[in-house]
Amino acid sequence: MFVESQHVLAYWTSILTLIATVFAPPTMLPRQVDVPQLVTGAPSITVTAPIPGQVIDGDSVFVAWTASDPDGDALVFRVDFSNDDGVIWRAVADNITDSSVEIARARITAGNQARFRVWASDGVNETVDEIDGNVIVVDWPPTVEIAMPAARSFFVVGEPITFTGSAFDIDAGPIGGFALSWSSSIDGFLGRGNSLTVSTLAVGDHTISLRVPDGQGGNVEDSVLIHVTAAHLRFYLPMIAR
Repeated sequence: MFVESQHVLAYWTSILTLIATVFAPPTMLPRQVDVPQLVTGAPSITVTAPIPGQVIDGDSVFVAWTASDPDGDALVFRVDFSNDDGVIWRAVADNITDSSVEIARARITAGNQARFRVWASDGVNETVDEIDGNVIVVDWPPTVEIAMPAARSFFVVGEPITFTGSAFDIDAGPIGGFALSWSSSIDGFLGRGNSLTVSTLAVGDHTISLRVPDGQGGNVEDSVLIHVTAAHLRFYLPMIAR
């Protein structure tokens, strides 16, 4: 009798468990959540300027491209430059949101194997394209400037005169030392360097020149006219009030 009671109890326990499962409230059942699928298509880009073989000799170079994104995302661009046929690259413009940019000549270096490439980013994916051949960046000559003495300065013969000047190459940077050569139209070669003091100039009107090689077999120079007078001929010009 006791065994039959256990079987009856087990039977009704199973029935009650089944009923509770079938008629459970919706909040007690596991829910299936739809997870949105992210679209992560990479942007496409084509560099359109400059074109292979183009000679760049101005103050800047125009770089342009066309680009699109399959997801419609906003794109940000970066421009890289190489002057060794794409072996080494460096960024010359970034965070660009337009489809073109002017790159200052000072940002790139001269060479016959120059290349540009442009990266497009949608914040997740990046795509790059580069021009199909090399361009030529013309080598600019350096600039030279005499800082002292001022033009038409007067000096007495035997007086120490200090000459100072500088030279700069857009591709190589500052030029100094032995490369800078000073000369006088009367006394000839005076010395080398960014600064030079001379006390041996002859009496007369001297055109002082500062020269530096231009890298192509010639020189670039700046000049200034000064006057060296005999001691007893020195005079002072009156100050004129403006």
